[in-house]
Amino acid sequence: MVLIYTENRKIYSNSQQDLIKDKMKGSTKSGSGPSEGLRDYVLAALSKIGLSVSSVEVRGEHEVRVFARTEHKAVDNSVFVEARKQKRRVGRHEIEKLKEWMDDENSDSGVFISLSGFTDEAYEYASERGIRAFTPEDLDGFGSERHVSPEHHIYAKVFEEAVDLVGATNYFNARRRKSLFGLGGYVEDIDFVEGRYAPVGVFELKRKADPRQHPTPNTTVGGENTFFINLTSCEIYYLYLGVAGRGARLKASNVLRRMMDLSEPAVRIIGDIVGGKELLFEDMDVDQKLLMQEDPHMMAYVENLGLVWRRDDGRGYLSNIDLPPFNDTRYNLYDHLAVKESVESRCPADEIVYPPSGLLQLLKDFMKSDGEFHGVIYMPYYYCRFVGSNGAYRYETLDNIRFKNG
Repeated sequence: MVLIYTENRKIYSNSQQDLIKDKMKGSTKSGSGPSEGLRDYVLAALSKIGLSVSSVEVRGEHEVRVFARTEHKAVDNSVFVEARKQKRRVGRHEIEKLKEWMDDENSDSGVFISLSGFTDEAYEYASERGIRAFTPEDLDGFGSERHVSPEHHIYAKVFEEAVDLVGATNYFNARRRKSLFGLGGYVEDIDFVEGRYAPVGVFELKRKADPRQHPTPNTTVGGENTFFINLTSCEIYYLYLGVAGRGARLKASNVLRRMMDLSEPAVRIIGDIVGGKELLFEDMDVDQKLLMQEDPHMMAYVENLGLVWRRDDGRGYLSNIDLPPFNDTRYNLYDHLAVKESVESRCPADEIVYPPSGLLQLLKDFMKSDGEFHGVIYMPYYYCRFVGSNGAYRYETLDNIRFKNG
């Protein structure tokens, strides 16, 4: 029997977590069976590691699957969670099943929770594929209230803040949800507002012009530029300009994260398509045609990722990614945002999930360029947790950056 729950995540107190652990051991006399005990334990565990639950699937007494999202980012980042309660340790093949589920849903974020631990091979496999593996001992190391951070942090370089805590609270206060037609006032309150920093990698790329005699829309244009990538969410930033250049704001694309598992040749072809908006079979060079012949299913997989689609006339592929061209000045945030040096703050920084070395190689393949990593700058933002009248939580963020032009 499979039970499906769709709900908002709840934060459990330490005493509630102890009760849940007792449930798992069968020491409580409540009416909940073992499947409910595992489910409650997993929900509590996910709240501790910063995940907001969208749906829960109880698959018998010893397995729970969860579709979740990261709770502290403005953009959607889907996370697929598998939890097991069994006598033996979880092996590699069980991690592989989670990876297959992630691949089927085009997700690159996974969590596996095992109450009995993992084999060394399973740990290694999970680590290589970016899947976070947790035991109860690992989860005990996380605090129940992540937003409390009494420590001081010193950041070598940050983007300058534009809004103080009062201003951010006023912003989120106006974002509270109202009842139907607004007749009953607000149906949620602000639980807390917290300042945080996102680690952003700075990458400088250079590339030479394409030497081909007869340029096509996909011909590589030479030049150099500076790119900024969020090292927690693997998103590339660029500036969005409103009508007549007014209302500038920051945008982020997750295109690099979606290409993470692709081969270098596939990434380079996607770069050609995105750079020229399309790639016709008649314009392909020898290497591109050879790759298509050697791996005829590659482009179908790329289409499934939502990166490109095939032209209606079958003559080639169109880009499904909206990014500025390589030389566009909107990529270089140093040209647009104010910067401060050596800042001391109580606000914590998000974890660096994606190593800069791997992102540099992926970026070089995508942009067909050479480049270097030039350190980390921290981007301030505010993180708000709302609580509804039914006790459910909701999360929003506010970029806290100051533009040079005001």
